[in-house]
Amino acid sequence: MFGKDRLPTLLQYDPNVRFIQVTEEGTILLTALDAAPEEKNEEDDAMRQMAEEAAREVENETGSWPSGTAMIQTLAKTTRESSFSTPGHETSDGFLLSGPPPLLRYHIGDSGGIKSFEEMLSTLKEHGFNPLDDPRVQDLEARGVLRKMPFAWVFGRAHWCVSLYGANVFVDQVMVGMEQAEIAPNVTGKFVLSVEDDEDKNPRVALDVELSAHLWQSEDKIRSKVASVVKQQLLRLNSEYCNYVPAHSQEPIVHLYKHGDTVMFPPGVKHKW
Repeated sequence: MFGKDRLPTLLQYDPNVRFIQVTEEGTILLTALDAAPEEKNEEDDAMRQMAEEAAREVENETGSWPSGTAMIQTLAKTTRESSFSTPGHETSDGFLLSGPPPLLRYHIGDSGGIKSFEEMLSTLKEHGFNPLDDPRVQDLEARGVLRKMPFAWVFGRAHWCVSLYGANVFVDQVMVGMEQAEIAPNVTGKFVLSVEDDEDKNPRVALDVELSAHLWQSEDKIRSKVASVVKQQLLRLNSEYCNYVPAHSQEPIVHLYKHGDTVMFPPGVKHKW
């Protein structure tokens, strides 16, 4: 349904306060907008008024507006007159947004996607499930409180993890294994994380590891130790790996490379994880 073999984090969002785009690379671009006028409440206005009065007192005593107050007011709460006097604004890449300029625009880098409420219903129906058949949902719709807002989902940052059997394996979790005393003297700490099929066509974590310039053990022993220790740390640190990955696929496949290998680990070049 989402184009992967695992479930993402799925949420429903209000497009009036969150504008979400999907880039050509399939990653999420999030723009946080100020709340719509009807969502401003008396508490918000009271807080803004108190901040303005306190700032004016400081200005009367010192002759200058207190540093940071204007910025805080702009980021946290803005007045209806200033925020909604214009119908909209255009982003740097040509999208027209309603309301005031965005408070924050952030390319979170997580892979994911978006669907409108109607598109999500249609997709669910194609998979044999119609939420509108549920009496509880029908009751919400009858009372006019059903949130017919779009959906967004994220899978995490693809450049920093791999996925198998529905489990995410992150670079920093593998790093913990590579830093263990049994391994560290024989490796540089550089490795490339991927997923590779074993002889039985079962997916397993694969590690391309750079050896130290001076080895204290044979390569066969190092390969075995890396696989064993990294597996041990993944089972300790990663509950998804422990519960989702079958026992026969839990031990990583390890490939060792000479120190300064010109293809995998060229000297002076930042390697990819």
